[in-house]
Amino acid sequence: MSLFLFLLLSMGGAAFSQVSPAQATPPIFPPNATLEQKRAIIVQRALDLQAAKRQAEADRVKKANEEATARRTQNAGVDFDPIAGKKPEQLEDGTVPEIDKWIRRSLKDPNSLIYDEWKLVLGTSPGGNSAWVVGVVYRAKNSYGAYTGNVLERYYWIEKDKAWKRWQNVPQLH
Repeated sequence: MSLFLFLLLSMGGAAFSQVSPAQATPPIFPPNATLEQKRAIIVQRALDLQAAKRQAEADRVKKANEEATARRTQNAGVDFDPIAGKKPEQLEDGTVPEIDKWIRRSLKDPNSLIYDEWKLVLGTSPGGNSAWVVGVVYRAKNSYGAYTGNVLERYYWIEKDKAWKRWQNVPQLH
């Protein structure tokens, strides 16, 4: 047991405060608490702190998702964004031709390509700027002639470079 924890347990935390009894906060431990009771209180407080941290992180993620949903709803039907630029061409089936060409060039058997889903939204690039973001799920034959499982890729448009960039760590796209 660390020296600090030993002192805290043996003195009930009173040795660390230099305030008058009227200003003193209630003791950390109840009077006459056994060592086991003090340990249980410390463990419970540590668990409560961990739970509070987890809840704070969950609340932060929920808020970020709500803000992203509000931004997408607000931008529904938008064809131009001052930062992201003009909305990229998208065919009726959802295909973005520039991305389709890029994917086909990377495949062993481009003729075996099957798209399962396309999604084009006004979102945020990895740098935090407004960008057109494309999510695509596809399958294609590998070197052995078997179909791969669903492959999920994300691309984002960099207006100033006039180029699509592939997202390395694929985030969730709503």
